[in-house]
Amino acid sequence: MRASWVRGGVLLAAVIVLGAASAASADAVLRYRGSDGSRLALSFAPGRMRVDANFSDRSASLLYDQGKRTLWIVDHDRRSYLEIRERQIRQFREARRQLEARLQQLPPAARAQVEAMLTAPGFTRIPSVPAQPCESPKVVGIELVRGLRARVVDGCKTLVRQEWATCRFWVVHGEELRLTLSDFQVLEGFLAFYWELLGVLGAPQLIEDSSLLLQPRARTLRDPVFTFPVVVKFAVVQDGRELTTVVLDTVSSEPLPGERFAVPAGYAKVELPAPGR
Repeated sequence: MRASWVRGGVLLAAVIVLGAASAASADAVLRYRGSDGSRLALSFAPGRMRVDANFSDRSASLLYDQGKRTLWIVDHDRRSYLEIRERQIRQFREARRQLEARLQQLPPAARAQVEAMLTAPGFTRIPSVPAQPCESPKVVGIELVRGLRARVVDGCKTLVRQEWATCRFWVVHGEELRLTLSDFQVLEGFLAFYWELLGVLGAPQLIEDSSLLLQPRARTLRDPVFTFPVVVKFAVVQDGRELTTVVLDTVSSEPLPGERFAVPAGYAKVELPAPGR
């Protein structure tokens, strides 16, 4: 596995907090940096969330509104955006369900053609999406990160070039970062929405066909840290080696203007085609 494989996926994976009651504070910004130079900013406000990803060759944002059950994928280089509503995901899911029996009876070449029809432009189909990315999380140690004693969590997967790879998380309790357990509903809603998007439409190619890795809501871990766990470090691991890492850089609690969670003015809307077209 090359480090370039994880340029987008690893960085985005690091944004997700762990635990059944996962949350970040309202009107807070968490900024991460990757060992490859990539940058990520995660912004929270009541009912809304924004992810800004900056790579060497492009920049993109994900905007989520829980009340509207809508996700916007924003391409800043092309000044365009794609709007995805919950009902559109349901339409694609129903189209796939209706064709599933027929797909099983088709020869491989014909099946691939139908699969391509069901994959929306700008997405990469992920053939196997588990019920959750962290089926057996376990704390394997404690290490200092940013001067904080972070729990090291193994037993999780992340998406790298359309394949699932082993990853590791370092987490601390949110209060150690002076965050407040408040706006967790928006994060939980975002995780559920994006995981369904990944299974039905696939991974957005704009963020380098990585999933927004819904990493793991570790309900089975009884450590008090996991009542409000926040990722401070993340790594893809192969043969015991950390290939590429992402580290929490700064945390700030600040009032965020409403336009931060809106598509920038003047951006062109790209329509999501109907299923099968």
